[in-house]
Amino acid sequence: MTQEQTYLEPDWNDVKRVLVIMAHPDDPDFICGGTIALMATQGIEVTYMILTNGDKGNHNPEIT
Repeated sequence: MTQEQTYLEPDWNDVKRVLVIMAHPDDPDFICGGTIALMATQGIEVTYMILTNGDKGNHNPEIT
């Protein structure tokens, strides 16, 4: 039997700023870009912390 779940709209009234921490420069676009855009349109200050420079990957089997 599947239990019905209710979706609750996030209440961002008290949120003034958010910090988005991602590994790669394109991750925010793929993972949470829509949410970030919505927050920004509501006046929330959005700051990104990207942990790599996105320069290149590595296919070395000894590393992966």
